[in-house]
Amino acid sequence: MTRLEPSISGAIQPTALRQTVAISPLILDLRLPAVAIGILTFVAACGAGSPTQPTAPTPTPSQTVSSVSVTGSTPAVGAISQFSATATLSDGTTQNVTGQAGWQSSNQSVATVSSGGVVSAIAPGETDITATFQSVSGKTHLTVPISLSPAATLPELIQLFIYRAEVGRVRVSSDISVAFSQEHAAHASLVWNYFLRLFARPVGVRTEMYYTMNLNLYAQVFRFCPSVVIPGARQLTACYDQGEGIYRWFIVPYTVPDFGTQLHELSHGFLYGTYPASEDFPWIKEGTGMYWESGSFDGASNLVVTTPHPYLTTGFHRWHDAGQLLPLTALVSLPRAQFYARDPTLVYSQAGMFIFYLMQNYPSVMTDLFGRLNSRSLTNNDQVLAFLTGQTGLSLQQLDAAYVAFSLRY
Repeated sequence: MTRLEPSISGAIQPTALRQTVAISPLILDLRLPAVAIGILTFVAACGAGSPTQPTAPTPTPSQTVSSVSVTGSTPAVGAISQFSATATLSDGTTQNVTGQAGWQSSNQSVATVSSGGVVSAIAPGETDITATFQSVSGKTHLTVPISLSPAATLPELIQLFIYRAEVGRVRVSSDISVAFSQEHAAHASLVWNYFLRLFARPVGVRTEMYYTMNLNLYAQVFRFCPSVVIPGARQLTACYDQGEGIYRWFIVPYTVPDFGTQLHELSHGFLYGTYPASEDFPWIKEGTGMYWESGSFDGASNLVVTTPHPYLTTGFHRWHDAGQLLPLTALVSLPRAQFYARDPTLVYSQAGMFIFYLMQNYPSVMTDLFGRLNSRSLTNNDQVLAFLTGQTGLSLQQLDAAYVAFSLRY
């Protein structure tokens, strides 16, 4: 078990952060989802403009209502759809009771329903439409889809993430559910506070994370916040608002819950704010990101890492068995462009396992390393490597042999 404690605290003004993505497989599919739109034909009546409903016969005294079912097509925002209520009687027969039932929407900010069962979609979100006939109720669940305009601005797109939760310096918004946003806001706050204790300088005064499973919406956002795209990577991007000091992440969750993404990506911001050269030679940035993604919080809000992430072990063994691992001297010398041009399963797994080896075998050295990064007594890649070899007493070639042997045990 490895636990790092902060060495030096402090703060500086936020600086812009280059964009990167993490490396869990997810293929971007921008096919537009089909949207079902209900069509309603109005019948003119004397002095009225709403549809009329047939009158259902009243069940005979020997019959009772067993159940009520509700059916209808979900309308798009701004559209309407006629829903129907059907009662099943005790003798097994059915009756259309649309006009006689009482109607109710559980979330009228999303959709309303008239006394005749006409549903009007107000905004994206979820609601239940309930029909009650002779004290027996039935309902159907609606998810009103997001309506995207090709000309939508980023602030307009942000408004489509309708489920919002805020904990401390973290706000999470999603179009998935209230529970999803609340759970991820609580975890992101733990992540933020942990790295705030470990690193001297965050990027920005707070962060916002926006989650969607709508790839069309994500593609719209990506136009405003482009970032490095790695084939096969999970889908995420980010924008830094320097005026407000807010870093905004837009994420398609790879897993649910998607806590690993928070640990990985937020660590990048704190490391960059403290040690900007991490962007020039990304082995330490992606290695620490994968290391922290391997962990989970204990009851005292400490991040505990006991085993490497399966992505690391799988990739490392694959490349080792193929005899194609990079020498450590090459891995830690790869500049940004060359690092991200390599197969991510190679460079991420090697960088992550090297950091895992150092954290497990030289915890005091790593604590000292982060302290020196905080104080900025180490400011470039050569200084970091010289510190590691000096403090461990091993050359890069010796560290190479040691970390490979250690990694193959997992």
